[in-house]
Amino acid sequence: TPQNVGNIMNSMARADLSYEPLIQHMFRACMGDKKAGGGTRLDAQSVCNILHSHASLNIQAAGWQRHLCAYLEGLELRQVAPLGVANVAWSLAVLDIQKNSTVRWTLGALGNLEIQHLEPSMLRQVHQFLLWCEIEGLYDENILDKEWSSRLHRIVLSFRNEPCISELHQDVAGTVGKMNLEYQLETVHPESGYSLDIFLPNTNTAIEVDGPFHYMKGTQRPLGATVLKRRHLQQLGYDLVSVPYWEWDSCSTIKEKKAYLQSRLETLT
Repeated sequence: TPQNVGNIMNSMARADLSYEPLIQHMFRACMGDKKAGGGTRLDAQSVCNILHSHASLNIQAAGWQRHLCAYLEGLELRQVAPLGVANVAWSLAVLDIQKNSTVRWTLGALGNLEIQHLEPSMLRQVHQFLLWCEIEGLYDENILDKEWSSRLHRIVLSFRNEPCISELHQDVAGTVGKMNLEYQLETVHPESGYSLDIFLPNTNTAIEVDGPFHYMKGTQRPLGATVLKRRHLQQLGYDLVSVPYWEWDSCSTIKEKKAYLQSRLETLT
């Protein structure tokens, strides 16, 4: 059933797991492949769950995503719950689905929501979607008033979470310090609200320390949230260095760690 497809995809996303044969089988079922038992009509929640799962797991499946967007655009705005709208908005940004009709549908759906009733996680998702729209030139003030997005922007930037700095993060930062480079930890970009793991102000460089939770389990494939942040930081004008945990772990001495960072920084010049 559509609910089962959505629930399976949702569970896979929560566990940071992807199994390609199962994903392909569910795709054929949704598209109406007779070998998979025929097509099925998706409901609003299932569409939102599947699209959000694709984004979370960074699944590039253009055919399925076009299919989902077509279903989405056929739904009345009142059929989609606020969480579903926020999930769809974030998914479009992560998957970089620049389909004007789907973006307009999403902007219209957001305009029907009351900001004060949205959870912080939903507000952050919508904020990243609006940033994506601005960067890509997709924002339409005739559909979503600028005051609405400005109010959401102010609310999101008012959130102040205590940074959680891992041992890996501390180790990389300590090595940067030993290289006599000026740096700042967890600097917040004022427009996007993104927190930079390590910021080198003299060169406008962002160093992102990517531990295991940035990747799909058992792989070196980055998850959707990591992909979106990397893309946005570069589009916002930062020179970006991503430090994957397995590359850092392969450096056993401070000399090797400094040499690794130096080589990564030199690729930017």
